[in-house]
Amino acid sequence: MPQAAANFNLEDCVVSFTDKSYENPAVSRLRLVVELKTDQQARLKEAGERQERRAAGTDEDDEDDDMFDDEDDEVQGIATIEAFRIFRRKCRGSFLATMDDESDELQKFGVKLFDKNGILKPEFIENDYHKGSGCFGDELNQGTIVYVEKVEVKPQYRHKGLGGWALKQLFNSKYVMKGDFVIAWPSPDDPRFLNTAERAELQEKVEAFFYKNGFRRIGRTVFLGYSKDPDHPSRKLVAKDDVKTTYYERYSDIEDPQDNIRSLDEFMMMQEDRGSDLGGPFPLHREIAANTPIALRGGGATLPPGRMPIAEFIALVHANDPDIVHSQNPDGLTPLHVAAVAVNQLAIETLLKPEIAGTQSDLNRRDNTNGTTPLEALEFTLRSGVEFGEAMLGQVQKPYPDLPLQCAYTLRKAMGEDVGTITEYIKQKRWGCTKQGVIMSTSSINGSIGLDFVPPHLWPKIDRTFAEGFRAVLADIIVACRTEDVVPILDRIRALAATDPEAAPYLRKSGRVEYALDFVLTWAREQSVLIDGMFDENMQEDTGDRISQKWHALPICANDLNFELVRAQIGLGRNQIGPYSA
Repeated sequence: MPQAAANFNLEDCVVSFTDKSYENPAVSRLRLVVELKTDQQARLKEAGERQERRAAGTDEDDEDDDMFDDEDDEVQGIATIEAFRIFRRKCRGSFLATMDDESDELQKFGVKLFDKNGILKPEFIENDYHKGSGCFGDELNQGTIVYVEKVEVKPQYRHKGLGGWALKQLFNSKYVMKGDFVIAWPSPDDPRFLNTAERAELQEKVEAFFYKNGFRRIGRTVFLGYSKDPDHPSRKLVAKDDVKTTYYERYSDIEDPQDNIRSLDEFMMMQEDRGSDLGGPFPLHREIAANTPIALRGGGATLPPGRMPIAEFIALVHANDPDIVHSQNPDGLTPLHVAAVAVNQLAIETLLKPEIAGTQSDLNRRDNTNGTTPLEALEFTLRSGVEFGEAMLGQVQKPYPDLPLQCAYTLRKAMGEDVGTITEYIKQKRWGCTKQGVIMSTSSINGSIGLDFVPPHLWPKIDRTFAEGFRAVLADIIVACRTEDVVPILDRIRALAATDPEAAPYLRKSGRVEYALDFVLTWAREQSVLIDGMFDENMQEDTGDRISQKWHALPICANDLNFELVRAQIGLGRNQIGPYSA
């Protein structure tokens, strides 16, 4: 029996850990149990006696014990912490699918913060708003993630410091190393039967517990992170100076369960047979979502049957109530946000007209649950679609269709950006690149010169001049990479090699530029954070080095680690060719 809570003392507690991997080696389930020492001693004594009876064959309940062995492993203490340990090096390229396989909460965590490689999304590093306090950055790309799913203390032992003490035991255990990060989504167990005020109060208390124990917010998301490194910026940020999240805010007292942008496609299907509706809450939000060309869902570029053209509907609503074009639904989304996510180009253009928008602009509004502008809402939705296709459906990444890019172009132009022509913009953004002028970089080529990427049928031809010619092609690739405003595509490197006399012996003996490019891209991937991370680690260590400084100054792109796309774009094809073995 647990001792009376009135006589409780933390010194009387002991912790034990279990860490089990199941089907996926990239994830293990970690469980910390806090017991009173006397309870643990009694439990271990009973287990020992049971083992002795089994060995002697005198345990009448032996069969029943076997049935419940797994349950016996789940030690019930006075407090528990349940967590996932996520080893990203074992799931680079399938991080989001791995998170989805484990739980709904991990799926939401994964898609909010990371890409398919477990790399922090660019907005949490570069965007002045979304990065929040900025105390977490690209260091989150390294190390093991320990995701705390639950911290539970038995009611009679609460408010005695036990929960915080248990977290410290986790931090100081072998399961959390200096370069690892502990992440949690603080939320009450079951807030369904609480009113708004009660839910907010309980949410604040739960967050305060994690803040008290060293956690700080990652960007402006609901997720809080903890670094074991005492010099990490998050450890120096005073809790009261951290930013808030808008995720739990409500922006309208009117409830409209149908108007939920997070399930837009389902909502649009529900609305297809409805006519234009000036009644009810948020008529403009609903009509913009429903009055989107069916082409977006696989049909022809025609309006749904029986619909008033959206430009006319917006004008009609505006004439009736001008303020409605800037109204917010419960999630804080304006009609312009809905038009952007619904990829309704005509609605976007109409809402941006001075006679409709008036002096008020919603282009830069972030006062919504996701803290996104209309442009970000569109671009993040596009990105999520690609992530879902790759992670859940196994689809190969496809270029974005023209229509959403045209919508993004319209929004950027209205925001005053110099976006060039629509043709140039679509070409640049076709694959979801987030920066202009990003030139592919390569790591230093040392050690093996990559001759194992030459097919075996050419090995009899390999001699000193062949090897030197191969090395010359590698040098041509470096030249192409270091030339400003030049993308090292296959044809360009072929042209360089064709005029390089040192590469001639290699080319004459049927050597191809593709073999050298295959080696470079494979080597770059192996040194990236997707495999061993050595290149990034070297750049972080040599911060005073000129090359390191140039590397740190490079802009971050959503496709920096999308080696399959890089291979396809430069003309190699998506699949790695070499190396070959004898």
